[in-house]
Amino acid sequence: MTEERHIFSVLVENRFGVLARIAGLFSGRGYNIDSLNVAETDDPDVSHMTIVTHGDAQIIEQIYKHLNKLIDVIKVIDLTVENHVERDLVLIKVYAEPQRRGEILQIVEIFRAHTVDVGPDSLIIEVTGDEGKLKAVVDLLRPYGIQELARTDFDLLKERTVAVIGYGSQGRAQALNLKDSGANVVLGLRPGSRSQPAAESEGLTVKSIDEAVAEADVVQILIPDEQHGAVYRNQIEPNLQAGNMVMVSHGFSIHFGQIVPVSDIDVAMIAPKGPGLLVRQVFEEGGGVPCLIAIQQDVTGHARDIALAYAKGIGGARAGIIETTFREETETDLFGEQAVLCGGTTALIKAAFDTLVEAGYQPEMAFFECLHELKLIVDLIYTGGLSKMRNDVSNTAEFGDLTRGPRVIDEGVRERMRTILKEVQNGEFAREWVLENQANQPVLQALRRRESELQIEKVGKDLRSMMSWLEE
Repeated sequence: MTEERHIFSVLVENRFGVLARIAGLFSGRGYNIDSLNVAETDDPDVSHMTIVTHGDAQIIEQIYKHLNKLIDVIKVIDLTVENHVERDLVLIKVYAEPQRRGEILQIVEIFRAHTVDVGPDSLIIEVTGDEGKLKAVVDLLRPYGIQELARTDFDLLKERTVAVIGYGSQGRAQALNLKDSGANVVLGLRPGSRSQPAAESEGLTVKSIDEAVAEADVVQILIPDEQHGAVYRNQIEPNLQAGNMVMVSHGFSIHFGQIVPVSDIDVAMIAPKGPGLLVRQVFEEGGGVPCLIAIQQDVTGHARDIALAYAKGIGGARAGIIETTFREETETDLFGEQAVLCGGTTALIKAAFDTLVEAGYQPEMAFFECLHELKLIVDLIYTGGLSKMRNDVSNTAEFGDLTRGPRVIDEGVRERMRTILKEVQNGEFAREWVLENQANQPVLQALRRRESELQIEKVGKDLRSMMSWLEE
């Protein structure tokens, strides 16, 4: 029987896990998902899904019936047999010399497109519409010289096999999101990995890293940074084919030369700005976590499009995709971790705790004031910035913040931050970390033991045992 493309419009109850159940219906019965989008409706209790699939008449009928049987589904319409409107979006960067710019703008006006950026010798044009309209605009602009072209087309990824290497926090989230979006995903794990049973129970195909890479067109490396170099040299590079794409979600290994990509592949980064648990949770709720995109090597001319399709597959396009470079992402990420998120914050907590205890205050009181309540403040900043935090705390706390905070973080601290940034930029930290791993992490292990014995850790463990709402 002949296979046909069908578009289903599905109204569902806005509940946690609905997307996962619908995606599970398709994957469990072997149906294809060409694309899947979720949007709000005017009713906060109802969401709208648009599912593009294909199959013969019997398969399409089965999909329609099984969707209607799901308890969360309110209504299913096969738009293919109804009057409907399809729209896609494409961004085109085209050469625009002054003497020809008027001609290009005339094309933009005829097709009701938009000029979203103007450069000295180029224009970036945004076009929305059906496939025929987008093709017509691209064909007309091609003679002027198209520098870049990107579109929200997940089919680019569906035409390829994606190997996700690793099943940690990001590996699990990205692999499952891609699978639920309809991508052909294979998971690459080392022999005997403890993650294999869990991954297989969630419907993923698991193979050795060598086998997964050999089968794939796109390889996303989601193992710890310090393992990238050896795994790439020994298991990934020997199994790559010309025109494949290697991806990462953090640029450390490529920016600092732990991975030196061969010259005939594409290299890109899609970095969700959130931990794996959040990437998965928000995706299942119908949303997405914003992503960074960077292209290091574009041999095929399609690296950006494939990376954008990947970002769409893990949910990033539902929130926003921000362009950066491998250098910028790597250096800002390392500096942020060291100066604020991990190093700066933990050092500040310990110093304040020690100051109170040395002054004769109870360790329990010091713990509450210097560590436990930090979450309350961070949550306020996270949801509304510094202004929301200052608006929601007491006037006394705000005055203390504005007058005493600058005395804690004085010019000496700022200068040391600049030094830390320079150590990141010039590769000193990277060198230190690479050598640390070559020596089997002796300094890291010693520091972990020392930190675990701190008084604040022992006091915190005792106090958390009283907090029934917390899960260790």
